[in-house]
Amino acid sequence: MLRSLYRHLRRPAVAVPETRTELDLLGALLRSGNVAAALSRLDELAARHPEDAYCLHLLGVARLQAGNPGAAVRALSLAIELAPDEPVFRANLGLALWRSGDLHGARMHLEAAVDAQPGMASAALNLANVLIEMGYPVSAQSRLTAVIESGAVTDAAEAAQLWVALAGLEPLVPGIDGRLCLQRARSLAPDAPWLPLLGYMSFANRCDWSYPVAQLCDYLESHVCSDPPAGSPVFAPAIADCVPVTPAARAAVARRYARMVTARIALFDRELPARPLPAPDGRIRLGYLSADFHNHPTMHLLMGVLAAHDRDRFELHAYSYGPDDGTGVRQAAVACFDRFTDVVGEAPLATARRIAADGIDVLVDLKGFTGSARPEIVALRPAPVQVNFLGYPGSMGAAFADYLIADAVLVPDQARHFHGECVVRMPHSYQPTDNTQAPVEPPPHSLRQAAGLPADAPVFCSFNSCYKIDAVMFDLWMAILREVPQAVMWILADRTDARENLLREASRRGVDAQRIVFANSLPRAQHLARMALGDLFLDTRLVTAHTTASDALWAGLPLLTLKGDGFASRVAASVLAAAGLGELVCDDMARYRALAVALARDRDRLRGLRQRCRAARTASAVFDTRGYTRSLEAAYAEMHRRRLAALPPAAFDVARLSEGAAC
Repeated sequence: MLRSLYRHLRRPAVAVPETRTELDLLGALLRSGNVAAALSRLDELAARHPEDAYCLHLLGVARLQAGNPGAAVRALSLAIELAPDEPVFRANLGLALWRSGDLHGARMHLEAAVDAQPGMASAALNLANVLIEMGYPVSAQSRLTAVIESGAVTDAAEAAQLWVALAGLEPLVPGIDGRLCLQRARSLAPDAPWLPLLGYMSFANRCDWSYPVAQLCDYLESHVCSDPPAGSPVFAPAIADCVPVTPAARAAVARRYARMVTARIALFDRELPARPLPAPDGRIRLGYLSADFHNHPTMHLLMGVLAAHDRDRFELHAYSYGPDDGTGVRQAAVACFDRFTDVVGEAPLATARRIAADGIDVLVDLKGFTGSARPEIVALRPAPVQVNFLGYPGSMGAAFADYLIADAVLVPDQARHFHGECVVRMPHSYQPTDNTQAPVEPPPHSLRQAAGLPADAPVFCSFNSCYKIDAVMFDLWMAILREVPQAVMWILADRTDARENLLREASRRGVDAQRIVFANSLPRAQHLARMALGDLFLDTRLVTAHTTASDALWAGLPLLTLKGDGFASRVAASVLAAAGLGELVCDDMARYRALAVALARDRDRLRGLRQRCRAARTASAVFDTRGYTRSLEAAYAEMHRRRLAALPPAAFDVARLSEGAAC
């Protein structure tokens, strides 16, 4: 981003005439990446000409590129005192302040730069990143939209970067429609081969299947697996999970994204404080890093484990960069930890230094590469052992993640090499659950009418997010409805545009739109009770039910799933296997279709499955919260033991630890 700011600097500001030519040459040297040679000469010139704002600016940029943001702030601040109206100076000062951990100062100067020169896309992107880290995604979205819709951005690559950033905010800011921005980017470079591939999630969240999925898959397979063309976008790994690409392509996307994260922190002053002495009581200092310590699916899964942790063996720390929603979930989460630290609005470097100073032995990242994640914190390596767990369903492909918590269904032996981390396999499912939550009693059928459902007809349902529904899966669902003509399909969809698109697609497939029933989001307890009104949950394929899978079983709702070839497409299979319901896991769509139809026609068999789901609450491994916690702790302890023994991270199966064997 530093390099792209140079193009906006039209003239040297307050430059001493006799040094102007040399400064231009030094600026070119910086742009070419030869920082050391330029820096020594700039130090000399700045000492000789302390009134030369342009020289001070270049010195600040050089110091920033050399990884010294504190010294860069000092030089750039002096440059702005001499030339307060130069927006590029302010943009670079904002960047230096961001790198040094002063988010408030960074925001002030970046906003001033963007207001003065709206076409400066690099500054707008940096401002958006700062606002996101401060916990203001709506403000970030507003800033990005205003810049690109101003018409001031004339470079296609910059317009595309803005669009990618805007589309990435969609999970954090419901209702964003960045397609106008995409049109602007396309108008600037209609022949760019990758521009039509941007913005997948904007289409997926609306169930708008006009998006060129096949073209995106071809791009990911042919370019990301090798060296992508210069200037091509870096796709978020979650995108590769949502489209039908090979495991090799998904792994390559993750690796490239991890390289981008590593490059993003290259300018940080990465010196971390010395680790304190081990805990005097011998406990392992265990840190959980997340934005989701509130009413969120991650906490619905993990709360029971946090409460069941052995506090005699582990000292628990939380680092929360998400909102305090004031709910009982938040209060219960806080109570689970020896120390709960709110780091909202704190720069990644500051949080990394805090984690290092706390002497965390094992740091567990619960966000990975999801929408509100801050992987820069983990990339700074604040702990000697770092774990990718739960929040992101897949490999981060990064050197800064040592271990991945998984299981044998999610990562069979033949798939280990697609994961950058050492794979740690739990004895049953990788997914934790909380068996202390209130049980869901079977509701009377009379409540179906209130939900808009038929009283006696079979009710297929899907409570997955709309982005998981693709055209192939919807084809399959509609084929099932045609074979069971009295049945309905009950779909969770809050968005009006998604509902309209699904109704239109149903009609195109010969299914009466009245047989599609929609559900709105509800508070968790009401949602679980409502789930029990369905007869059979029809899972999606590329990204299956995750938290929703164990929720369905807890509610007594059988779930039918397809087992794909990647982590995100096998979570429901993992949960069903651990619950003793492996016959509901299908290897292909033909079996899925046949079994869905057979179950809809055999109410006694379906009733038996419902009873087994309810029995699984107390009789299966998937809801054995205490047993799961002991296994997870054994995994953490083995990671810590290896580190103390100066052994490198290694893959292992937790079930084999008691036998003294690792694999």
